[in-house]
Amino acid sequence: MKFNLNVSELGPGDTIEQSQCESIIGFTRDSNKYNFQFEVMQLAEHVSHQLKRLGKHYTVVTEGGAINVLTHEQASKYNAARFDGAIAKMRRCYKLLIAVNMGALGVEAKTDHLKSIQRQANVLQLIGRRKVELEPQPVKRVVVKR
Repeated sequence: MKFNLNVSELGPGDTIEQSQCESIIGFTRDSNKYNFQFEVMQLAEHVSHQLKRLGKHYTVVTEGGAINVLTHEQASKYNAARFDGAIAKMRRCYKLLIAVNMGALGVEAKTDHLKSIQRQANVLQLIGRRKVELEPQPVKRVVVKR
C-alpha cells in the first residue's frame, strides 16, 4: 500500500485538505506542481478504492490540491455531466473514425476498421434513439421469513 491513510471515517461532503495531502504524499505542491497533482490523483483513487472496499460507493474528486468526497447532490450533477461528456467524446471519435482513408489500409486493417465503424454506429444509434424518460425505482429488499 503506497499511502498510509484511514478512510473509514470519511463520508459525503468531507474534504482532505491540501496540507493533509502534502503530509501524506511527502512533498508540497509548490515544490513540484505536476508531480504533486499526479500524486493527489493517485491518492484520490486510493481513497475511492478503500471506500468501496468498506461498502461506501462515493464519488471522490480532486480540486485545487485537495480531495473531496462529494455529497449525493454534487455526485449526481458531477456524474451526469461526465456521462454527457463521454457521449460527446464518443461522437467526436466516431466522426474521426469515419474520416479515415480506407484506401490506405491493408485488407485486415480495413476489415477491423469497418467492424469498428459498425459497432460504434450501433452504440451511438442506440443512445440517440432512447427518448423515453426512465423513472428510477427504489430497491425493494426481500427478507425471507422463517
